[in-house]
Amino acid sequence: MQAYIIRRLFQSALLVLIISALVFFILNLAPGGPLSGLKFQISAREYSEASVQRYKELLGLDKPVYLRYFYWLGDMVRGDWGDSWTVSTGRPVLGLIMSRLPNTLTLMISATILSLVLGLLIGIVSAIKQYSIIDTAATVFSFVGISIPTFWFGLMMIVLFSVHFRILPAGGTADFGMENDIGNRIKHLIMPVAVLSLINVAGWSRYVRASLLNVMQQDYLRTARAKGLSGSKVITRHALRNALIPVITLMGLEIPILFGGAIVTETIFSWPGMGRLYFQSLVSSDYPLAQGLLFVTAVLVVLSNLLADIGYAIVDPRVRLS
Repeated sequence: MQAYIIRRLFQSALLVLIISALVFFILNLAPGGPLSGLKFQISAREYSEASVQRYKELLGLDKPVYLRYFYWLGDMVRGDWGDSWTVSTGRPVLGLIMSRLPNTLTLMISATILSLVLGLLIGIVSAIKQYSIIDTAATVFSFVGISIPTFWFGLMMIVLFSVHFRILPAGGTADFGMENDIGNRIKHLIMPVAVLSLINVAGWSRYVRASLLNVMQQDYLRTARAKGLSGSKVITRHALRNALIPVITLMGLEIPILFGGAIVTETIFSWPGMGRLYFQSLVSSDYPLAQGLLFVTAVLVVLSNLLADIGYAIVDPRVRLS
């Protein structure tokens, strides 16, 4: 198990390095170039070819792109991620990201836990009660949940619970002056988490149901029932563990979708996280901030897949030998 984890860690580090190169080169190929965002910082009178050339020399953009990548990577390793060009009057990129990262992690972890618990629960009940009213209702819920666009569902929740019933706040992480009130923060968290986890709950529950139904038809489970084991023990001790093998792989692949959904969700609910900051950096062509955010997001995605691989190995020991 230890050798398997070390091997996966090495592969993850190599993957992060490759992703960092892709992030840097793709952003530098974007239309307008890295200096397009500086138009927001200087007046039209000052913006000229001479000023552009001066900024290129100042920022090192007159050097070949491959050299700039190595300089950028070296600065990233040392903790110097550069300064934002347009957000908060040139604040350090690393400081901006670290100020937003806790909010995004709170949203992502809450949505992942909710998706996992509800997805497993609905999937197991649907498999046990196959073709029942409960199973039919779960199937309808899954199809509706997968079909509803995130932005539409978020706006409808705001209209219903914030405008009509006025029981939940429309946005933000806490009311003014109540940042340390856990209950108030949870109220602000309810709608963003519900919107972000809807698709995963709908999808994961179907995969759990299908995988569990497939495992329940195996001969060793018929033998367990023939020996007199109760239905709950057959499910929890024998069927569920094997049924989770493909589901864990799927969850590891789909968790990164939450990072993409966070951009829309945080924008709709004015949630001050990395997703909203990333949207602002793209709108204003803030390349240093966009590069830093994409790098951090890539690390989080690789980490989530690494955890899924470790979970896969725990459930199925044969994976450790591959």
